[in-house]
Amino acid sequence: MKVEAINSLFLELAQFTTTQTPREQMLLEKLRDANQSLRSAASIAARDGKETNWAAFRISLDTILNEQHDILYPAAAKPRHEGTSC
Repeated sequence: MKVEAINSLFLELAQFTTTQTPREQMLLEKLRDANQSLRSAASIAARDGKETNWAAFRISLDTILNEQHDILYPAAAKPRHEGTSC
């Protein structure tokens, strides 16, 4: 996961007022999803990858990366993360 994507989402989220628009709510949800993936990655690293469901983890990462790509680059159809490299 690229730091620029997380920083971009953070900057957008940091501008919230007390009332959140639907887009702000969606961005917050996506940021939470990304944070959960980072926590999972940290947990996997802490156990040196042992007892990891790699297929499920890859699917989760692919989903989050593609969602973030769509938010950051709405006009671009490609490149999206295809599970081969970040």
